[in-house]
Amino acid sequence: MLLTTNEVADLLKTTPGAARNVLDRLQVQPVNLGRGRGLGLRWYKSEVMEALEGTRKTQRKRKPSVPKGDMFAGKSATELIAELTSEPTRQ
Repeated sequence: MLLTTNEVADLLKTTPGAARNVLDRLQVQPVNLGRGRGLGLRWYKSEVMEALEGTRKTQRKRKPSVPKGDMFAGKSATELIAELTSEPTRQ
């Protein structure tokens, strides 16, 4: 089944221009039906869905950034409780 730019935009819940940019970025190749009324570029629905699934699989979760110099960063709850309840050492 071939989809128009407007149908791809409806599928992605965006505007036709943004949908075209997404298709270009995903490198989905269009089928050119030629010039004339109701013709133009179309995309195979299966290729669009495969490209979208491919982006879903390659996304990685980002680790939350930890501010530098934070005295609590990288410590477990047990270590923090032990550190806070221990007697201060004299130097």
